Amino acid sequence: MKKVLVLLFLFTALLPLRAVADGRWRMYLAYHNNTYNVPMGTRIYSLCDGNLYSYDTADNSVHYFSKLDGLNGKSIRFIAPAPTRQRLLVVYTDGNIDLISPNGDVFNIPQLSSANGGDLVLNDLAINGDEVDLATNEGIVRLDMKKAELKGYYKLGANVASAIVFEGKLYAALSDKVLACDLNANMSDRNSWQVALNASVRRFFVFGRRLLFQVSTPSAAFGQGLWALTAGLQPQHLAATDYPKAYVDASKAVFANDAQVIVLDVAHPDQIAQTLTANNSWSHLTLSGSTFWASEGLSGLRNYKVSGNTLQPAGIQLEGNGPKRDLCYYMKYYGDKLLIAGGRLDPYDRIHFPGTLIQYDGRDWRSFEEEDIAAKIGYPYTDINCVVQDPRDPTHYFATSAGKGLFEFKNFKFQKHYSLHNSPLRSAVKDGNAPYYVRLDGLNFDKAGNLFMVNNHADSVIRVLKADGSWASLYADGLSKAPTLEKTLIDNKGRLWIASRRTIDGHTAGLFCLDYNGTIDNTSDDISKYRTSGVNEDATAFDFGGVYTLMQDTDGSIWVGAGTGLYVIPNPDEWFKSDFYITQIKVPRNDGTNYADYLLAKVPVNAIATDGGGRKWIGTLGGGLYLVSPDGTSILGHFTSKDSPLLSDNIYSLAVSEADGEVMIGTDVGLCSYFSNAARAQAELDKNNVKVYPNPVRPEFKGMLAVSGLTANADVRIVNTAGHVVAGGRSVGGSFNWDLRGTDGFRVPSGVYDIMVVTNEANKGIVAKVTII
Repeated sequence: MKKVLVLLFLFTALLPLRAVADGRWRMYLAYHNNTYNVPMGTRIYSLCDGNLYSYDTADNSVHYFSKLDGLNGKSIRFIAPAPTRQRLLVVYTDGNIDLISPNGDVFNIPQLSSANGGDLVLNDLAINGDEVDLATNEGIVRLDMKKAELKGYYKLGANVASAIVFEGKLYAALSDKVLACDLNANMSDRNSWQVALNASVRRFFVFGRRLLFQVSTPSAAFGQGLWALTAGLQPQHLAATDYPKAYVDASKAVFANDAQVIVLDVAHPDQIAQTLTANNSWSHLTLSGSTFWASEGLSGLRNYKVSGNTLQPAGIQLEGNGPKRDLCYYMKYYGDKLLIAGGRLDPYDRIHFPGTLIQYDGRDWRSFEEEDIAAKIGYPYTDINCVVQDPRDPTHYFATSAGKGLFEFKNFKFQKHYSLHNSPLRSAVKDGNAPYYVRLDGLNFDKAGNLFMVNNHADSVIRVLKADGSWASLYADGLSKAPTLEKTLIDNKGRLWIASRRTIDGHTAGLFCLDYNGTIDNTSDDISKYRTSGVNEDATAFDFGGVYTLMQDTDGSIWVGAGTGLYVIPNPDEWFKSDFYITQIKVPRNDGTNYADYLLAKVPVNAIATDGGGRKWIGTLGGGLYLVSPDGTSILGHFTSKDSPLLSDNIYSLAVSEADGEVMIGTDVGLCSYFSNAARAQAELDKNNVKVYPNPVRPEFKGMLAVSGLTANADVRIVNTAGHVVAGGRSVGGSFNWDLRGTDGFRVPSGVYDIMVVTNEANKGIVAKVTII
């Protein structure tokens, strides 16, 4: 594990590392869309949709960075070498800043993110010695890396595209002009800033005692292309062609467009030293020695060498790793395979997400076909928000979109699209003719093989693609024209539950249940009930405030995550009765009184999952992740992005692997996981099913030894070669975890240890072994 140092205003403090050190966390980040790279020493650091990795040219190794390495954020906006610090500068979208040393130490400068109210947009950065200038949507932020402090925030009342220090002045590129201010002046005074150039500048660079700048929109004074200014502000037009891709270091400056690359040498900064032909679709291009490195989007990172007057591939291409995108709004396990749907509905139609369907089998990631679907249906393939596997055919899938209808897949290949033209599905638009507003969600198969879904903004919101291929529509009293029906559940008695997430004029969010008695076409025996509020077991009134998620426990109770907290329906049969009440779990205060508090009252609960030990993992919006006892009366753990590697406190989805207890955590910025100590319990104790990981245990391992494949509540004892019991306990679900410490609290010595397991009934036992190096 990398050492993490945090620099605060005038002192140095060590961040809490407890959650990092236990070794239970994993990151599943998307390293596919390569957008930017910078060389530094023997390494090429690359950005992929805000995630960072490095390629070391000395030994061909690749390292993927994450919070497990001590990073203090997730979505990276900029990376740049900081030569005076001999570190890589990492700037996140929220203004947080890390400095990464070659040996992996991470220094954090949090002041800007702490002061950022969320409205700050970072446009560009420039490094001048120990100082960093950040151009923002409101002005310029100046930082001192050596002192680890903010030097100033100079609001100019306009968007600043780029900012840089040149010859004692700070320059700021506005939309139609360049302002400059003497570094010794009062930069907080708007009157100190004077117009230096009447030019629309995209970006500044300092190179060879020249101020280089790019002009994309020509003006009367400055035409399009690349310009240079000397200390006397004498302009020189170096190139009349726009080169939007740029990289500048101490010796070379590289500028590129989709057809050509030009190179400047510091010995003659006013001249183009090299012009190369390179037809490309690169996102970025850099130069290290004689090797060019191109960020090629989904084609990854590739190196090039000069051949004549062209650039030719030089043999190295690093392509994608992990899931295709950091989108994970919906997740569900089918056996040992995890299905992910990445998109969601933006009710205001401002944000759309690329059609993302992914399967993970515990080792490999596989994306469903998506490239040609838009051409086949005639409009964008976006916002895929739910996916199911056909219970009769594990190679057959259906997926809904928050605006584009229903999609059918076979062996990950697109098969058929259902929308207005070939089904009873309806559009949210008033005239009903817009196929890109067919807003669906909530897929679920019943035991008869009928596929249920919700059709938002329709009169009859329940649609069913029956097992015979025909369609049915069911009216749901209280849900007609509802705007944001999302999660559904078919319970163990075949009833359909529908969560309504959002309240608008004419509709109040809540929870609906339909008992259709297994007869879709016969509605005469149907009973249903929609509730938006009610009373709890203490006769205290509650209001759901929107229902976000549903989960049925093994005892038949239904756990409800809502905008106002967590609720439980102990007996779903009671839902339809007039005297129905809901349960809000009480957590005793254990302070010598009889007082208790409602579990997660007023905390928006967005996802719920159960592990092999019956414990509940509860994801919130803004409050991180909770682990509670099977009945919810004890909070066993609470993880936040501040005190653990959890990527974000906004949890979108949760899914638990029955095989090994891995809790997959979908957040608004990507996917991570936590290895719980509760895999699925086996019905019988069989040595062939018992797995010990890791084995052997190497000296650098700091995590928990996991023993899986056990029966419930099995007695486990760790015995050394002398026959002494050094640790023990009971399995949780089918798992037992050991921190490698003996009864004295210290890590046990190297050696071979027996893991003796006996069932709870003491009628069978097995022995496994582990080697600790």
